[in-house]
Amino acid sequence: MVTGKRRPHRKYLICILSLTILTALFFLSYCQKAKKPERILAHKEPEFLAEPDVFDLVGESIEDLEWSNIAFNTPTSMELNETRKIKLILSMSSPLYDLVQQLEEVVEKLKGENEIVGESIRVSERMEAKLLGLSFEITEVTPALQAVSRIEPTEWIWEIKAKSSGLQTLYLTLSAILSFNGNDAPLKITTFEREIKIKVSFGKKIGTFISNNWQWFCTAIFIPIIVWVFKKWRKKQKKNGEPKKKD
Repeated sequence: MVTGKRRPHRKYLICILSLTILTALFFLSYCQKAKKPERILAHKEPEFLAEPDVFDLVGESIEDLEWSNIAFNTPTSMELNETRKIKLILSMSSPLYDLVQQLEEVVEKLKGENEIVGESIRVSERMEAKLLGLSFEITEVTPALQAVSRIEPTEWIWEIKAKSSGLQTLYLTLSAILSFNGNDAPLKITTFEREIKIKVSFGKKIGTFISNNWQWFCTAIFIPIIVWVFKKWRKKQKKNGEPKKKD
């Protein structure tokens, strides 16, 4: 009996064909990836934050100022060349009424009539107080620029000496000193200003001068006047005592 060659099994042929197709697809995919140009990333500029506007900083700083109470005394009248004391107290912890009462106890020890003024103002961590007046000689007993505490009061003291008579004016101002980024700004925010009217007289000074120098006045003025009057009187008496001549 004669037999022919056996054909490969159909399943094996399908497997071999499938592997061939997969290998071809894989090879093509690999070649496409190899030829694909590299992606060039665009250069990204660094981002810079815009600096805040100076005017906005000033406005925000003014809005952030806290409230505090002040009280100060003002002489209502004084004499020419007289020296008086003005005291201002600033406190962030004391009520306004208590602050006025505290200053009244101090003013009672001062000479002359005084008026106590109390106000609520805005303050910063550093405050400057100025007292000016052309008709007065003003001495700052305490520094004009001082740090402000939340607990302890801050005090300013001035001595004033009147140089002109009449109704004179003092100018009191308080200014908040602001800081930006740790540096002082060339700007002061005036949070309080007041004109202080003081009546300066010289009549009492003249009376005091005369009472202190009465001996000089007697020797230089009154005694010569008395002597002159006495001589005039004696001369008149002699003239009246002479006998009249008969015709």
